[in-house]
Amino acid sequence: MALFQSRRSLVQRLARSDWKTTEERDLLIEAARKVNLRAAEVAPLMTHADTAIRQLARERFTATADSGAVRKLLADAATRPPHLRGFVMRVVSRMSAEVIDPVLDELVGSTESRQRRMGWEIALAIQGPARVSWLRRAAAEADEATRLKALQQLVDEGQLKDLGPLIDAVRSEDIQVATFAVSTLAGFDGDVVTEVMIERFAHGAGPVREKAAEWLRAAAARNPQAMTGPLLDLLGEGEDSTRRLCVEILLQTGRPEEVLLTILHYAKDLVGWLRTRILDTLQTFGDEVLRPAVQLLQHEDEAIRTNALVLAERFDDPRLVGPVCRLLQDDDWWLRITACDTLGRLGDPRAVPYLVKALDDDDTRWAAIDAMGRIGDPSALKPLTRLLRDPREEVRLEVVTAIGHFSDRRLPGLLRQVRERDPSTAVRNRAAEIMRQLSERLELTVEDGVEGAAAVRSSALQRPLDKLLAFAREQGASDIHVTVGEPPMVRNHGVLQRLEGWPSLDADQTERVLFEVLSERQAAAARQAGELDLCHTIPNVGRYRTNLYRQRKGWCAAFRVIPNVPPTFGQLRIPPRLTELLDYHQGIIVVSGPAGSGKSTTLAALINLINETRPVHIITLEDPIEFVHPVKVALVNQREVGTHTDSFARALRGALREDPDVIMVGDMRDTETVRMALEAAETGHLVIATMHTTSAIQTVERLVKAFPPDEQPQVRMSLSEALKFVVCQSLVPRSDGQGRVAVFEVLKGTLSVGNLIRDNKTYQIHSQMQIGRRFGMQTRDMALMDLVEAELVSPEDAWRLADQPAAFEPLCSPRFLAEMHFVPTEETSA
Repeated sequence: MALFQSRRSLVQRLARSDWKTTEERDLLIEAARKVNLRAAEVAPLMTHADTAIRQLARERFTATADSGAVRKLLADAATRPPHLRGFVMRVVSRMSAEVIDPVLDELVGSTESRQRRMGWEIALAIQGPARVSWLRRAAAEADEATRLKALQQLVDEGQLKDLGPLIDAVRSEDIQVATFAVSTLAGFDGDVVTEVMIERFAHGAGPVREKAAEWLRAAAARNPQAMTGPLLDLLGEGEDSTRRLCVEILLQTGRPEEVLLTILHYAKDLVGWLRTRILDTLQTFGDEVLRPAVQLLQHEDEAIRTNALVLAERFDDPRLVGPVCRLLQDDDWWLRITACDTLGRLGDPRAVPYLVKALDDDDTRWAAIDAMGRIGDPSALKPLTRLLRDPREEVRLEVVTAIGHFSDRRLPGLLRQVRERDPSTAVRNRAAEIMRQLSERLELTVEDGVEGAAAVRSSALQRPLDKLLAFAREQGASDIHVTVGEPPMVRNHGVLQRLEGWPSLDADQTERVLFEVLSERQAAAARQAGELDLCHTIPNVGRYRTNLYRQRKGWCAAFRVIPNVPPTFGQLRIPPRLTELLDYHQGIIVVSGPAGSGKSTTLAALINLINETRPVHIITLEDPIEFVHPVKVALVNQREVGTHTDSFARALRGALREDPDVIMVGDMRDTETVRMALEAAETGHLVIATMHTTSAIQTVERLVKAFPPDEQPQVRMSLSEALKFVVCQSLVPRSDGQGRVAVFEVLKGTLSVGNLIRDNKTYQIHSQMQIGRRFGMQTRDMALMDLVEAELVSPEDAWRLADQPAAFEPLCSPRFLAEMHFVPTEETSA
């Protein structure tokens, strides 16, 4: 061996490939084996191009290496070509755990992605006792691609001792990892697997959700009883598609009537809005649930009968008439009322004889009257008109309204008699209004004086101001202005114009006309403060919200015409989703908008809806009282600020001791009122209030900013939990020129919206409104587009009001756009 002068020179010759023949190389290798080279000496040879040299290096390195040598080797290998780097990693993976575990811990925990990747590749290649623990660790901690490989190896090698790695992996954001995990889990059973499959079915995406659904179908077929509970719980979560698939699977587990009964039993204890969504889903199954729903109309449980009816009525199927008519004899008064409503919507004349009998029931009389009116069959007219002699005002009011649905040309004459003879002002006013509507619909000549829905004509009044106000109502005006030195002015469809033929008054005349209708107390208050808010009532004509004020020329006044009949949702085109307020027993709903946008009218429609459908105590706090709400189903007490109480805040504080269910606040104008409103909303009361803001988001911000900065975090927390709806409205001209129509921006207090309010991220609420149509939310632009598509509003008017006018530009005329952008068209240039 004199040929080799030292170990160092031997290694150097091998590293330099310093040989001429294969035989000479083999002699060098043999000599190296005899001198027992150490790991540090042969490490450079591990990435040699010659296979035999690498084999020598592998033998000596694995026999003598420690963790330090392995670190150096891997650091060098990282810069080598892939095939050499792969050889080194395979060698390292076969070394003892004592040597490589410390190195791998450092690599997989490194901040450098290249080192982490190398560490996990070695870990997946490890053999021996440590292999399973490293595979499980990779399945839990590695990048998604490595997790998938680790899981596959654990499954293929039968080393999956428990389901933990798979359960963790099903929630991976990597769709391949999650799909493999859920597909593998599908081969197992048990409560844990059921829980995971239910959760992934509800919240998983794409193939993960599909695999979970397949498993649930199969599991429900194998063991229907065990799967019914989890699937019912899932009905209360997720989206419509989730609920639909749940119902589909449940219907496969037994007879439809048994399954439907199980679902209705589950739904009867849920909050109203959730129960409604489940019923919406059931409706999509058509006859498959209609037939069992009809059978359940005779169930012994009142709640089941009611839910079955609410479900069945959605189908508008003539097969329902008989079973629903039988419910008019039910012991439960609310079910009888719902049955009347259902029959009215079905519109089938076969129901009239049964509804005539229901007129004798004090609980259902008003609902039966409404149903007979909606059916509109001539056979219902005689029993209805007999009730015009009923001593109760609310019954006669309902009959007059119902008569408006019929088409008998003799009815205007009957209504004329009611208008002239009924002892109630409200009934006479209602008769006049219905008479006008009916005459227009039947194209009859409208007699002089009927056009204003008042029981007394303006010409019959004595006081000049009352004559003016009644005349303006007859002309369809919404506002009247009396100003010194000018003729009276009225606002019609948003346009202010002078009344022709009415003289202008000087300061003394104006003061005399205005103060003539005030009481002594009101006159004294006006002179002391220089202004006065009140509600002026003209007997047999109607009510007017009034603001009297003094200006440089003298006393002036502005009057707002209050319709005699509270409006309905349909008349105002209020989004139907707002009927969810009937299911709320606490929380706050805010109706906002600029002055003159119809907030009071919308508020009246909301209160009227509750009054007609829920047996609750409603307290209204107004300044002044505008719409008068007679007692229907609810008990209504109306208080006027300045007359019955000093302020909104004081009235709210008192209301909490008056056992209210619903509190209406006419205006949240100060911090104390907002504070008391939120307190009421959090303590089991439904609060409906107004604010002067121009957007839903601004309303939320105004509510929070009404408080000092140190209180605002707590206010955001309270509001995030209490807020039910914000409805911000404005008025836009109708495209046919017949008045204005309301544009409703709707924000619903969903969980996501609540989180944004709590986290002070209101700037993100607009995007939630854009994607929240299924929850009933809509932006101003979405509402405008709906009105444009319904041809109620012109694209040009929508463009003027839109937050993002660009969306309406393709619908607008080129000439209009040119004028708005000050770009001359060819025609104008010419």
